[in-house]
Amino acid sequence: YLISAFILVLFVFVSGIIVPVERMTPFISGLSELFVPKLAFTIFNMTVFYNQNIAYLETEFIMLTFWLFALFLGTFLVKHFKR
Repeated sequence: YLISAFILVLFVFVSGIIVPVERMTPFISGLSELFVPKLAFTIFNMTVFYNQNIAYLETEFIMLTFWLFALFLGTFLVKHFKR
């Protein structure tokens, strides 16, 4: 549970929900573009507010799919080695 809480807190703080991305250092700001909440917010904003077609957001969907498989693999490995 501790690892999950750490990852969740990291995602929330770096995603721009609590601290604006403009206030972060350039490295952290660039890194936050790759995290799940920021990708999800980008997809939501582009489709709802800017009326952009989902087909043009393939890079964001590829990154979300990468995170999905990486977190599933991490969860599987932790469960496997915990036994």
